[in-house]
Amino acid sequence: MTTPLVLVGLELAPAGSHVLDTDQLFAKELGGSVHAIHALDLGEHPSEQELAKNPAARAMVEQVRERVGHAERELGAISARYATFGGPLEASAQRGRPYEALQRLAVAAKSAGREVVIVVGSGRMQGTLAERLLGSTTDQLLRHIECPVVVVPHGDRSRAHAGGITHSPHGGTWLVAIDGSEPCARALDLAAAWSARMGAKLSLVHASSDRQAYREMHRFVASSTNPQLAALADGIAVLEDAPHAAITGQASAGGASLSVIGTHARKGVARAFLGSVAASVIRNANVPVLCVR
Repeated sequence: MTTPLVLVGLELAPAGSHVLDTDQLFAKELGGSVHAIHALDLGEHPSEQELAKNPAARAMVEQVRERVGHAERELGAISARYATFGGPLEASAQRGRPYEALQRLAVAAKSAGREVVIVVGSGRMQGTLAERLLGSTTDQLLRHIECPVVVVPHGDRSRAHAGGITHSPHGGTWLVAIDGSEPCARALDLAAAWSARMGAKLSLVHASSDRQAYREMHRFVASSTNPQLAALADGIAVLEDAPHAAITGQASAGGASLSVIGTHARKGVARAFLGSVAASVIRNANVPVLCVR
């Protein structure tokens, strides 16, 4: 059995330290290793001819070297700090946009037979039309990467712990949003497997104004081949509210330490105008959100 790999997209700022702490906690609970990356979108490297003729190109290359050197020094300090206080941590600077770098590493690890989990901060998702069309790093991950993604709330929601709160996944209650879909079934299975390893209990919620919803969700959960899940069928909470409001509201009311949701990975204009429950949950969550495609 291979060791799980927990990847974290890292911002070199104190406010993002709780994201790395969350990554470390998940790695510890899953018995996995950690690889933290800081992505640098440096653009194309000038050709030798351009460098010879253009002083501006040479100055740009020097600036890039300084950025890379700064990132490598910061990552080295982070690795040394976590070796002392947290645990073994591999950290590296990667070229390209963050989601592309994380996707590249995730694909390579999965090809080697490893289980992969990605942990990222939610970023400043404002929900504007332009952002929905273009996508944040988190949004791109949810659309393109076929492995679980844990999204940690942005630090602005709390001033504790250098701008954010580190929530341990061990113990407590995990809220699982259900809708009867295939992504939901996969999210349920993963939540059951992980919660059993981490000593947490599951609470199921479904948002609907349909009076038949409880029966449908009851059948959906009761039909699971996993006895742990089937036993939860009688305790499903069906709330007459918008899905994202029901999920975040129930998570807060029940003191959940983690929310779990299946994502449908809609793309393009349909996603932009119809919206995404997962994106809305992430924008409003006060606890980490485990997203499963």
